[in-house]
Amino acid sequence: MRELRNVVESSINMALTKVIYTKDLPEYIQESVALEQDVNTQKPSPDTPMNHVMNFDKNTDLNIKRCVDETEKKIIKEAIDRCDGNKTEAAKLLGLHRTALYKKIDKLGLDI
Repeated sequence: MRELRNVVESSINMALTKVIYTKDLPEYIQESVALEQDVNTQKPSPDTPMNHVMNFDKNTDLNIKRCVDETEKKIIKEAIDRCDGNKTEAAKLLGLHRTALYKKIDKLGLDI
């Protein structure tokens, strides 16, 4: 959780525009993000916008805790979808232990 918060804060601070691009993220995240691609295919272009994760305008809630929670929810849901509902495989994809994934699901109030 702390690491995700640090990545989000850093990306917001380092982005030159209101849109965060994959090139604004650490390399290990760029490699794990597959925008509209299969998980095992090529790495997304560094200029691909992360609009599905973050898109800011004047009305965007910038509370870091809520932003991180919403981002985690989207990432967890995507991982579970990609793994056809298999939470053990989703946890591996996310780089988490299975029990850590279950704790996050519970903490975030996800109905999965």
